[in-house]
Amino acid sequence: MADRDFAKHSAELAAKVTVMPGLDVRLAFIQHSLPGLDSADKYHVAQGLQDPTVGGNPKCHYLFQRWGDTGDRGQMQVDGPMLQSEVAVAFAKIFEEKTGATWGSVKPGDRALPGKYWLQQQSTPDLSAKWEYYVNDGVDRKPTGWYPYTNYASEEVEEIYAQHVANGGEGRTATRVVSSGHFSYTVNLATMKQQNMRTNKVRIIRRSAEQSSASATRKRPAGEAASAPPMKVMKARVAPPMVMKKMKVAPTSAATKKKAMKAIKKAKALMKTMKKVTKVGTKSQVLKGSKVKTKGGMKASDLMKNKHGKVVSKKKHLQGKKAYEKHLAKWSEACSKARKELGLKGFVAIKKGSEFYNRTKDLMSE
Repeated sequence: MADRDFAKHSAELAAKVTVMPGLDVRLAFIQHSLPGLDSADKYHVAQGLQDPTVGGNPKCHYLFQRWGDTGDRGQMQVDGPMLQSEVAVAFAKIFEEKTGATWGSVKPGDRALPGKYWLQQQSTPDLSAKWEYYVNDGVDRKPTGWYPYTNYASEEVEEIYAQHVANGGEGRTATRVVSSGHFSYTVNLATMKQQNMRTNKVRIIRRSAEQSSASATRKRPAGEAASAPPMKVMKARVAPPMVMKKMKVAPTSAATKKKAMKAIKKAKALMKTMKKVTKVGTKSQVLKGSKVKTKGGMKASDLMKNKHGKVVSKKKHLQGKKAYEKHLAKWSEACSKARKELGLKGFVAIKKGSEFYNRTKDLMSE
């Protein structure tokens, strides 16, 4: 997981929570198919957090954890509030459980013990970079060419690429397992290929500074046969009414003249019913630049794409984000009250259906 994700998830706890110096790790467990072993590509992050808004209260520290398979949002857990020393002890215990080494005894990039997580170098993905895959087998009737990943998938591959670069392009970070929707893929950053783990289909991938349009991009990998460009279908053009008025119709007979006048009237009616080109369009059209504004008056500067690739209003997106952060802060407060009421000490998982979970839900509703 990239640094931007951890900063984002920490911000979800409360608007002013800060990361405690020295208590911030990103761990990875990468294991590829070997005799008697299953493939695995997982992450685990741990951070000590502090709430500076709580005045002289020493119990204003929390332990934040997030873990799961590479490519998914995984699970998140927050323990606290507690003393700073308690956070440090819990943090060191988690680090030793995952790595098999004591906190402070290993450096980022050091080799991990068999079956254990290793401490990663910090990485920063380039959010402007886009990832594409090459199609040359006509799947889903797609013409031969490069096609962009979905926004979410592109961000995930960019994150593991940034980790690969930060860790010196080592072999252990070159091949990763990424889940995307209904499929899982083995992504090889050394050969720039992806393989569908269900169908075993292999495709070439690439990283570009700007996303290329599949219809406009027709570059081929070496050895790929060129395909004929699609033929353009010419549409029949109807002469405008003003031009038709000047057309001379040979009056060979009354029937011919009547027929010609009928055709002219029909053309005029057709021109009247044709839709006028407007500057108003959908949010997607406005963001792409093909339209100037939406029906509600929003311009491209008022719009953005969310993490799911959907075009939304920046204002509403910010409002939703603030509401979500407020909800998380309220949940954290309810957890603390529930722990105190139930007399819980140390680490206790918030499992659905448990007494701890139900009491926290009750406090939230109150």
